[in-house]
Amino acid sequence: NVPTGIYWNNALQEWADFSNPDDAFFVAQSSVSNYIVWTATFPTAKWTSGYKYWIHARAYDRANNYDISYSTKEFIYDTETPEVVPTFPQNNTFIRGLSTLSGTSVDFPIAGGLIYNAGISNRFISIRRNTDNLWWNGINLFSEPSPINISIGSGEGDWYYTVLTTGALTSGVSYYITTRSLDGAGNEQSWYIFGSTFTFDNILPISTCTLPSVGILSSLTTISGTSWDPIPAPNRLAAGVKEVYISLYDENRPADSQYWTGTGWTGTETYVLTSGTDPWIFTSLPTWEQGHRYRIRTRARDWTKPSPDGQYNDGDPTPTTRYFVFDSSEPKVYFVSPEDNRYYSSLAQITGTAIDYPLAPLNRAGIQKVEVLIRRSIDGYFWNGSAWQSTEPSWPVATLSGDTQAVTNWKFTSLPIWESGKEYKISVRAVDNINVIGSSVTYTIYFDTHPPVSTVTRPAEG
Repeated sequence: NVPTGIYWNNALQEWADFSNPDDAFFVAQSSVSNYIVWTATFPTAKWTSGYKYWIHARAYDRANNYDISYSTKEFIYDTETPEVVPTFPQNNTFIRGLSTLSGTSVDFPIAGGLIYNAGISNRFISIRRNTDNLWWNGINLFSEPSPINISIGSGEGDWYYTVLTTGALTSGVSYYITTRSLDGAGNEQSWYIFGSTFTFDNILPISTCTLPSVGILSSLTTISGTSWDPIPAPNRLAAGVKEVYISLYDENRPADSQYWTGTGWTGTETYVLTSGTDPWIFTSLPTWEQGHRYRIRTRARDWTKPSPDGQYNDGDPTPTTRYFVFDSSEPKVYFVSPEDNRYYSSLAQITGTAIDYPLAPLNRAGIQKVEVLIRRSIDGYFWNGSAWQSTEPSWPVATLSGDTQAVTNWKFTSLPIWESGKEYKISVRAVDNINVIGSSVTYTIYFDTHPPVSTVTRPAEG
């Protein structure tokens, strides 16, 4: 017994320490009188797996002559099965690409010091397609009804199998890897003891931005959207969306600080993790700047493990994109005619200009409409565009002309019959294309349609 340095005591049927190793020799059994064939038997339980043993044999004849040299054999006793384990793809995972199956192999007991093993003499792999339970033929098809021995070499350590690659896999289908092995002592690791089930999914997940939903905004506190992972066909599988990322770009900022990181601006496009998947939301927003145009890009990542090139199923190569302009500035309105605090005998139209801010080259919503409200001071009645009424109506709308993104002209011709001797207050206001209402401007005018009268008092007539 090499590790312990003791010898077999055949009389005691036990391992024992002999001060003189020659005393450990015992007579073998033989079925023939001349010992041409001999045997020696031992209780199996007395052998220790992983131990190395030496057997010494010597003979002597009937004249008590011993042979000059011993016959010695060395062997390792190994009753433990090896383990060949697949490690990639990992069990119960989704993958987006495959170039190599890999794993580890070890024989037991673990060799080291005075412990030995027989070593793995054969390693095999087999792969099943779970939709129809057919096994990989080792060349190009899933066509075998049961596992076949596909060699992955021998020995301990890492192993690799490169024949099955992405091109032989179907998206949405799961596969099962199992291994078999033999060591030098004939111990066998059978199929199905170790295995790994994985699903191939190379369909990219999809994400969309639903808020903002319009191109011009005066307020935005949350960006949000939806995402999903398409199922390639009925009864197939998809990894599902794991997370959604957003890229926010300000095209009006300097080139070295146009991309939002969630806390500041940088010159390199950055995708920032959002919260949730369906819906997803993003609230770590910058302070929006007047007139700036922003671009939102989103992309989703599913639960697939990265392919050998380190890539994930990471969203559409052309990410979902949305643009919007931030504009909370009030539009401004101005009178051309009439003039404030003037007397008029006739007035056929009220005219003026309007402009939305901020000015070019920044962006703006543009003028949507100009509203005009006329109030008769004597009784407080309002003109609704066709008649006088005691309550304030919806403001009548003027007619626009010119560029609504620049200086816009307006005129209002649905006027009342002006009454001589009365005061009127004319208020106008502009509304931009996102319904931001500007402050109103009010002019006061007076009407007098009667000609003046003069008389001569001196000298007296005659």
